[in-house]
Amino acid sequence: MSGLAANLKNRLRLVDCMTIVFICFNILFIAFARDRIDQPLPIAAGYMACLVASLAVIAAGGPERYRPPRTKAMVIIRWFQGLVRQAYPLLFLSYFFLAVTRFDNAVFAENLDPWFAAMDRAIFGSVPASWLMVRYESCLLSELFHGAYVLYYLSIPALAFWLHAKDREGLAEYLDVMLLLFYAACITYVFLPVVGGRFDPAIRTLAEEYRFGPFTRIMAFIYRGTLHAGAAFPSTHATIGLVIALVARRRALPLAPFLAANAALILVATVYCGYHYVVDVLAAIAYVAVLYPLTIGLHGRYGALPR
Repeated sequence: MSGLAANLKNRLRLVDCMTIVFICFNILFIAFARDRIDQPLPIAAGYMACLVASLAVIAAGGPERYRPPRTKAMVIIRWFQGLVRQAYPLLFLSYFFLAVTRFDNAVFAENLDPWFAAMDRAIFGSVPASWLMVRYESCLLSELFHGAYVLYYLSIPALAFWLHAKDREGLAEYLDVMLLLFYAACITYVFLPVVGGRFDPAIRTLAEEYRFGPFTRIMAFIYRGTLHAGAAFPSTHATIGLVIALVARRRALPLAPFLAANAALILVATVYCGYHYVVDVLAAIAYVAVLYPLTIGLHGRYGALPR
């Protein structure tokens, strides 16, 4: 038994521990709050499937556990095996984000938007998400800011592929930092359900309307298709966009200017596109300011790849 435990300990990495703890937290929360959640069993089953898949990837291990490849085909297979072993949690992000919006009203039965909109009014005298897109209606601005959102979705796996090819230790650091911030945001959504600017029916209609160019239409399609609500504080897009820019500055300098520019656009786009209150963005910046250096330290101590 001790040999099995030691073997498991040698195989587990920081990203594995964070992912397993996050999944188990959500399963336990759903179990305790099941009477206040609509159809809790399918949601919990989804998390269980993610847990089983995680354990299967961990058990299979990376290329270092197998003989060196002798053919080009096996080199390619081992390359992708190494990528999956490190980056497998990225495959679950969409489920994690959408699933939490199905049980985030277990603590507070109603979304807390009136309170968060009031914070914006107290600070700025209004709710910018309710008028920016209307007052400054423009195909150019709409495509620019919605385009930043589309590129955000692409940049998450793109940076992973880049780092796996160029700097695998950098990939481990990227995943540790990004996932800890993502998991922290998702846990916050469980206790603070906030829809964001789309709480206003008029802004929701605009956000889901097919208009202007391809980027605006892609985002309208995404929001029409998912119909998620309640995962706005802090803004995940702002949080992860900043993390991507910071990691690129440390580990992928050729990509850093582009990713930093896109992160800056996202900070504005979250409000202009009607998805978030300004306080959601401020919270994202605060989360990154606190948790980014903390996780860099954790990675340095516990997240190094096996040699």
